[in-house]
Amino acid sequence: MAVNKFASHYMLAPDGTFVKWPVVAIDDSGEVQDVYSHMGNFREEPGVRFFSGLMVPAFIDWITGDDFFQKELSRFLNRHFTRGSLYLLSPFIPEEIKENQNRLPRVLDSGGFDEDPASFLKQTGEQGVPLFDRIIARSQSSNQVDLSQVLFKATSYSAEQAGLSKAGRLAPGFVPGLVLIQNLDLANLRLYPNSSIKWLNVPDLA
Repeated sequence: MAVNKFASHYMLAPDGTFVKWPVVAIDDSGEVQDVYSHMGNFREEPGVRFFSGLMVPAFIDWITGDDFFQKELSRFLNRHFTRGSLYLLSPFIPEEIKENQNRLPRVLDSGGFDEDPASFLKQTGEQGVPLFDRIIARSQSSNQVDLSQVLFKATSYSAEQAGLSKAGRLAPGFVPGLVLIQNLDLANLRLYPNSSIKWLNVPDLA
């Protein structure tokens, strides 16, 4: 099975810290095979594709109501996927989704949770706003916001709370999905209002 190697300026590590000059090796199924860092300066390697930005696991979002599922479902799901969400946890799952679980993001029963475990990212105002947009809003709200901890809550912590044992971490054996946060302040590791998402690896969740 082929293995693809991705590198960037920074990566969110499983412990919620940022690692500089990381390389993540992922096979065709989306399973992480290796993760390492050049620490000092990035060194070019054969077969390694470098991207400017911050690599993070795909997001796990929590939806607490069903009103936005009543809108254009495909458009709603696509909006969340393009903004980096691989899973949507909800107590309300439309029949259309139950009948077709191959689409992404994968919608799963929230298991009795009635609130996003990363409660500081809870939805306000317009319902159904993708998690990444709420992360941007949170990071813009104060210079004191620790972006690494916000992203940790949206990935590793939420995956653990949801019982998604293979999601949320860029570590060997995990199948997290790999996204790149682009257009950010790399010197201070802060997001801009126009920060964006690029999918580097979409895992096979079949």
